[in-house]
Amino acid sequence: MCDNIKIVIGSWGSYNECNERALGSKWLDLSDYSDWDEIVEELKKEGFELDGIDEELFIQDVEGIEDRSVNWDYVNPEKLFNTLKESGVLDDDYKYKVFCAFLEVRCYDDFEEKVNSHGDRWDDCINLWSGYSWEDYGKEMLDCCGYEIPEHILDFIDLERYQPSGKDKNLRASSINISTTINDSISFTNYKLEYLNSSGVFYKYKVKDLAVKSDAVRHYAISSIYRPFDESIDEQATGGNTITEVNYDISKQYTFGEINGKPYVNCVDIETIVVTDKFVGFVRYPDGFQLYVGACDSHFVAFNTNKPMDKLLEADVYYTTQEYSSSWAAFIGENETFGEKADKYAYLKYTDKVEHTGSGWFAGTYKWDRIQTVDDFIKSEDREQIFSGAIIDVKISSKLTDSALAELQSKKWVLRFAETDYSLWSGQGSYGTFSTIVGDVTILRLKFETDGITYNLGVIDNKQSGSKDPSNETDIDISLNNRGKNLLFLLLLILLLIILAPILPYVLQAVVWIISLPFKGISAAVKSTKRRRAEKRVRKEFADRWNTGGK
Repeated sequence: MCDNIKIVIGSWGSYNECNERALGSKWLDLSDYSDWDEIVEELKKEGFELDGIDEELFIQDVEGIEDRSVNWDYVNPEKLFNTLKESGVLDDDYKYKVFCAFLEVRCYDDFEEKVNSHGDRWDDCINLWSGYSWEDYGKEMLDCCGYEIPEHILDFIDLERYQPSGKDKNLRASSINISTTINDSISFTNYKLEYLNSSGVFYKYKVKDLAVKSDAVRHYAISSIYRPFDESIDEQATGGNTITEVNYDISKQYTFGEINGKPYVNCVDIETIVVTDKFVGFVRYPDGFQLYVGACDSHFVAFNTNKPMDKLLEADVYYTTQEYSSSWAAFIGENETFGEKADKYAYLKYTDKVEHTGSGWFAGTYKWDRIQTVDDFIKSEDREQIFSGAIIDVKISSKLTDSALAELQSKKWVLRFAETDYSLWSGQGSYGTFSTIVGDVTILRLKFETDGITYNLGVIDNKQSGSKDPSNETDIDISLNNRGKNLLFLLLLILLLIILAPILPYVLQAVVWIISLPFKGISAAVKSTKRRRAEKRVRKEFADRWNTGGK
């Protein structure tokens, strides 16, 4: 029998009435009872009115179950007893040890779910390596797998590192994702691996910069381990992307501690989520007109997973940055400079929003969410902005390239994880660019909702870099508005007058002469008419005198 789990049972009725039973029952050793009816009889002996005021029972105190996540006040004592009894924990010391180790890495609710599903075989997939060193554990695992270790290497081989490909191909691991926190607090870091030595299929590495915890109970969750991309066995990414490191699914959680003064290690499987397809790129937003061409590069990763996600709440992303400059000069040619790579992490929430406004003239304002659906991302990047100035209108339009659209349309989610600066300069017979290369992108963790249930899982994902070219095309159209057109006409008129100034008097004379021509014609016509009238009158008078004989 196992006498490790004891409880005190109280009743809400007595508790609320503050009667003599408000402090609950005596300590009940659950291993002393074969069924719940025996506990009922014990409670009746202590004066519990189970058909009356003490009908609603609760667990007032508990020993032997270490799980601070449980509010025992709301756990039904009968259900707890029956679950523990069915699991065998009350009757088997070893099962109890496994139970305690399980609660250090999981929770009572998970234990209850396993018992409901598998009964007393709930621990079939759990191995408790109590009193084992890592060397003992390694030997046991290799023996179980049927591998025979040569005697001459037993004294110095690191048995934790087994790499069966070592027989045929000398592949070496490069990095590993480890979290020293678990459950809802899980948070992975990508650690570099330093190769130490190897013998056949056994490879020994040092995890760089990982600080070993001093806690009495230590947890290490491992989602995946990476190796460099090998074109002879690996398939490269599409869309101008490049896979730099290939992952291997581990999905294990190791717990180290002591039971009864002896060291133990417990290993359990953990649930992870796999990125099945992804595309890494960036969109470039111009900073407006200034002495040099400047822009903001917004970097993103679009992806699919092997599990449905109704709502993506959080995401952790690992990536590297590297400063890059290129220049060209006459008689010198092209020159490229690369800075040192730096490890970066982005921790994104669906509530995070970003806004960028350039520093130059006619600079646009760009807004986006850190976490988007692909559909929202595509819609938001089909942009057109018109800026009206004093005399000119500037229209800045941007759209995703056809190749980027082809990659994006098959994805579900987009993470906008980083922003970097871009600039282009030019001088006498030379020009150059400054930018930041963002690469080796891998998703470490995803927190999401599906069917109303929230999951917080490590991610199995390659490291992947995008193209050096932006995933969008920007067009800038400058045109005169009405004020600008009127001002241009006025300036042209003034310019014309300045050009014609030396000959302007002659031009004016000519204009006056031309204008006066009609008036001179009219005057001459009037004078001619008057003269003809006068001549006619004179002739008439002469004729009249001739006819009258000069009288």
